Amino acid sequence: MSLSLFSKQEKVSLLVNIGSGAISAGLVARSAGQKPTIIYSVYLPFKIEEAPEKNKLIGTMESLLDLVLSLVVKDGMTLPYWKGKSKHISSGLVSFSSPWFVSKIKNIELQRDRAFLINQTFIQSILESEKKIFVEELNGGEYGAGREIIAIENIFTDFKINGYSITDYLGQKTKNFSASLYISAVPKSIADIVYGQLSKHFSINTKNISMNSFPFVSFVVTKNIFPALSDFLLIDVTAEMTDIVLIKKKS
Repeated sequence: MSLSLFSKQEKVSLLVNIGSGAISAGLVARSAGQKPTIIYSVYLPFKIEEAPEKNKLIGTMESLLDLVLSLVVKDGMTLPYWKGKSKHISSGLVSFSSPWFVSKIKNIELQRDRAFLINQTFIQSILESEKKIFVEELNGGEYGAGREIIAIENIFTDFKINGYSITDYLGQKTKNFSASLYISAVPKSIADIVYGQLSKHFSINTKNISMNSFPFVSFVVTKNIFPALSDFLLIDVTAEMTDIVLIKKKS
């Protein structure tokens, strides 16, 4: 699912952020050519011990997510906005802050003697290969610790062909290709909890639920609002952990 919140007809999306100190959720109405409208929002903090065990923290997260989504149904779905409208949630976007996700930035550099074609098959082969490597590394390391890990984001953020940044890269031929790849992952057990809670409270098709890391969501939103920015810092300060992301234009 795309991170874009716009469509031709007005639709309502459910936004959820699972952080280290709180879970928040909101209902947003959006349509093409119009700014999104926040219909409802709710924010509930975690009530946890100073150094909680992993399983206890996960259990607390699941219970709090259940409560937050219950409030969205109870309060958000009964607002005057819905009068005369179908109470349908078309899509869901879930973002994870630390410590719920792990991410990696990979620089891809390819140089060949003969020019080669940049097409969808070429791009997809790189994405699938790097995702497989990343997940296997996590599953076999300390982060996995016996848990199955799945990738939730696997996205190119920058392309260069023959040393020049380019957005319209498909169909181009080059001898030199470089790109920045952002990959993030979560334990499958965490993803299953989120899918389960969303299915419990809403009838959202699984294919219309997007899971993302909060740093990447912040990056996309910031670039959409300030497209001229090329070098900046994103800081997400929460109760227990802080995510810091440095965005810098490649020379």
